[in-house]
Amino acid sequence: MPTTVAQGFAELLSRIPATDAVTDKLKRHRESIKACLASKFSMTNFVAAGSFGHGTNIPQFSDVDYFMVQDEDDWPNNSATALRNVKNALANRFAFTDVRVSSPVVLVPFGQTSTERFEITPAFFDDEDDEHEIFWIPDRETGWMPSAPRAHNAYVTEVNQRLNGRVKPVIRLVKLWNGVCAV
Repeated sequence: MPTTVAQGFAELLSRIPATDAVTDKLKRHRESIKACLASKFSMTNFVAAGSFGHGTNIPQFSDVDYFMVQDEDDWPNNSATALRNVKNALANRFAFTDVRVSSPVVLVPFGQTSTERFEITPAFFDDEDDEHEIFWIPDRETGWMPSAPRAHNAYVTEVNQRLNGRVKPVIRLVKLWNGVCAV
């Protein structure tokens, strides 16, 4: 049993990671989503984004984010149409799941918890800024906006390393507090 605040936080942080059973279920969901999209679209990549992609997730409260990447010429000019096309493909495959558009993503809620909710973002590769890829994703209207999830991940990782691994645990504690307290 912890006897200091620091020990208490360390023990709490040790209990946050997803169990192997949850991780296996997420992998199966990911593969089924990816296979569905690959069969319907000329997908060039399936990129992890968000907190599961950079190690700041809280299994009970964090959803799972992926960019479904195609060539720019394969997406319609209207991003709302792209979202609808992805939604329709996933809704046909997962008929008993409430697949819906929540721009800029398509939500695929396989269960009641956030961890079982996947957010799929239509995207196309644009360019690289230094060593990080820039993608274009729906802008919540009908256009496209830039996003660079790996650049964000690199930034968080660099700050975390510079501060001796103390940033990601604080991010996870804030997210846990936010989820538990419904802030």
